Amino acid sequence: MPSETFKNLSPNKKNMIMQAAKREFSQVPFHEASINHIIKEAGISRGSFYMYFENKEDLYMTLAEHQMERHFKFLFQTLKENRGDLFMTYKSLYDILYEKISKHKKANFEKNMLMNMNFHSNSLMIRENKVHYHKYSDQFLNAIDAQHLVLNTTEDLLDIIDMLTLLLVHSLVISLKEKEKQPIISQRYKRQVDIIECSVKKGR
Repeated sequence: MPSETFKNLSPNKKNMIMQAAKREFSQVPFHEASINHIIKEAGISRGSFYMYFENKEDLYMTLAEHQMERHFKFLFQTLKENRGDLFMTYKSLYDILYEKISKHKKANFEKNMLMNMNFHSNSLMIRENKVHYHKYSDQFLNAIDAQHLVLNTTEDLLDIIDMLTLLLVHSLVISLKEKEKQPIISQRYKRQVDIIECSVKKGR
């Protein structure tokens, strides 16, 4: 996590550092990203960098958390547009995210973040992601139409969300790596979402 020193910087300076980091991580995979490039573009010294962050991983995870917060808000908005239908929401998300990430250069950071998801993959899990879970989980869970689902506890619903999220990310990564197979991967992903839905629906 960034230090209190970083948190106390002016919004403008924090934004300069984070934008420099985003550009670097958008251009190359995590292991190739250069702290020297980031600090040069941000106009800070190497000493200052280590006053703000423990290392490159700390900076990356800070940036990724900001991005995940945006994604969570987008997920919530998509859920509302689908009238609380969790499974339709996740099927919609695949199409929206694939279109955005595969065709827009501004989404290069999101693409690289997906490709590096083995790196702290627990941040995907709603109950493990402390920033987003505590801020938004109740609001998100309450927006889900669960009246037709067989659920014993809230933990059951969280497990379903985790499964759908991991399936979504896995399918997006494979689609981006093997674009020629994307239509097949899309069909398989949506069929798998349907299988999860059928397994928890009342009267199945």
